[in-house]
Amino acid sequence: MAELTEEDFYAPDTPANIVCDPNNDRKVKAATLAKLLVKLTHPQDPLIKTQDFLLTYRSYIEDGHHLFAALKAREKYANLFELRVVRLKVFNVIKQWVMKFWYDFEKDCPKLAQDVVQWLDTIKDDEGSVKVALDIKTKLEKQLQEPKAPTAALSPAVKSSGLAGQHFNFLDVPSEDIAQQMTIKEWKLWSSIKTYEFLNLAWTKKKQTYKGCKSSCYD
Repeated sequence: MAELTEEDFYAPDTPANIVCDPNNDRKVKAATLAKLLVKLTHPQDPLIKTQDFLLTYRSYIEDGHHLFAALKAREKYANLFELRVVRLKVFNVIKQWVMKFWYDFEKDCPKLAQDVVQWLDTIKDDEGSVKVALDIKTKLEKQLQEPKAPTAALSPAVKSSGLAGQHFNFLDVPSEDIAQQMTIKEWKLWSSIKTYEFLNLAWTKKKQTYKGCKSSCYD
């Protein structure tokens, strides 16, 4: 992805960089990444919801590193009249990213969290921005320190029936134990599926043709 420039963000809106619904000019149908970020972080009238953006960005951005680079560019090229508000809007996007889409930092982009912390440390020119940056940094570091949830809370051995270690017929095992063990075996796969993998019927496509969907596609 080419690095975004000031011109990308402040070029006039034209059909070449943004397309809205003809029946509703507040509904964005397509846009360049720069224009999406402008509408997402607009100081007075954002047209795009942060959670919607964070859920769908993988459809047009390669990974979290490229998204973070784009967010930094949006803050960097904001003009002096809107810099403080745009910066806070960018901070809000990153905060929601950390709090609600942590898997980007935990698994897909292991170096991403470190890059975000380093960037937040450079924010020192505005007291309000420094406080918000510190809050995001604290939340991010807390997430990094939290232990990962186990993929299975129970041992695969049969528990409640008292049949462990004995020779027994399948029909002797309570249905609850069978359901429990099936759940344990499937939990690792189920828990690895990310929310964005439910977009665009991704689970019906082959992994080779839909690389954004790692867990739920057919082989």
